[in-house]
Amino acid sequence: MLQMFDLRFLTFLTVFSFSYCRAQIITTNNLLIQVNPGGLIHCNGGLELNGATELINQGTIYTTKNSTLTQKGNFTINGTSSSAGNGNYYIEQDWKNNSLFSGGSSTVHLYGNTEQFITSDNSTETIFNNLILTGSGSGVDKRKTLLNTNASCGNQGSLTLNNRELATDANTFSVLNSSLSAIAFDNTFLAEGFVSSILSGSLVRTTNATQNYIFPVGSSNGTERFRAVTIQPEANTSQTYAVRLNNYSADLDSYFLSQHETLIDNGNSLFYHSIERISGSANANVSVQYLPTSDGDWKGLAHWFLPIQQWNSLGDLPQLTNGNYSEILRSGWNFPDASNAYVLMNPADIIIIPTAFTPDGDGTNELWEIPNLDKQYPKNVVRIYNRWGSLLYEHDSSTDGSYSTKPWDGTVKGDLMPVGSYYYIIDFNNLDNKSVKGIVTIVNQ
Repeated sequence: MLQMFDLRFLTFLTVFSFSYCRAQIITTNNLLIQVNPGGLIHCNGGLELNGATELINQGTIYTTKNSTLTQKGNFTINGTSSSAGNGNYYIEQDWKNNSLFSGGSSTVHLYGNTEQFITSDNSTETIFNNLILTGSGSGVDKRKTLLNTNASCGNQGSLTLNNRELATDANTFSVLNSSLSAIAFDNTFLAEGFVSSILSGSLVRTTNATQNYIFPVGSSNGTERFRAVTIQPEANTSQTYAVRLNNYSADLDSYFLSQHETLIDNGNSLFYHSIERISGSANANVSVQYLPTSDGDWKGLAHWFLPIQQWNSLGDLPQLTNGNYSEILRSGWNFPDASNAYVLMNPADIIIIPTAFTPDGDGTNELWEIPNLDKQYPKNVVRIYNRWGSLLYEHDSSTDGSYSTKPWDGTVKGDLMPVGSYYYIIDFNNLDNKSVKGIVTIVNQ
């Protein structure tokens, strides 16, 4: 039976140089421990660095849960202890950093089959070099979760998700390496690896190229979804972006889907994305992924416009395909205000205001009809004036019913107006109080 290897009572700077060690648990106090290249420490209960212990790992450290101890399988850095070196760490339970971890060119493997936490008792942020997530747990046990701390991969490091979920909760996980390959994930359909977050949390990436940077975001809260975002900056200077999938209706965060400009018909109530440019000033091509078979079919993208608290359309956008997923692409987006909310939407039917009609009694084109006006602007007011500015016709949809029920027939008090040009003003009475003016001509064929 393996014994507990307890180094807590050895004196400061006692040096242990390991080529091979197996123990239930290692706890230390004020030691200098070095794991040589090719060396191995295997802890079936965990490894806890206390006091001012200095660990230099140039080999491999394993912690497992193969123990009857409580909090088994953890790797913990306490006090003023530190861990450095270029070796491998295989951690089956929690990574707890309360002091100093120097990633060097090391790799940390979180390989447990139950939920694992990257955590700290004092909010110390771990800057990993390479972080690799593996395991076979499902549901909650698929997660590697940030608890009470942010975390990141350094300038030369990478994040490998495989088919796991990195749950940042309300914290951020940053990938500081601007290489396109700094994030890797399993893209097996409906079994993708992804990063999930809740409000104020996000996946952050640094970019420095005019290439497509993928943000593999998703969520397992409620219906599990993988809905990636791709950002292609238009400059090869340093930019930083933060992305989150909010796996619920935007209404719940007071981005009310009913508050939208008239160019929008409706928005996606299943989820919305948070996309933010944290630093830099370059425009970017932004694409948002969705799955038509479960999310519905969408034609466009909208952005929450802070000044008037409504969803604004990002224009007539191309729809692309990416395997089983569809994407909506907005080119040259300039991130115009502090709002970071984006939702899939469908554009409203286009309003076309006719410039002429022929009330000549032949049964064709007798009325000045304006298709979709009532649908898009149900409180519209239509007014017609002659060339001297006298009001000839007025229809207020709020009191008179929809304009389509009684469009202008070219008459005033039953008398047909002569052929010629007349002036109109249409007040839409929407959130931004838009109106339109123009000329309509009565023509006899």
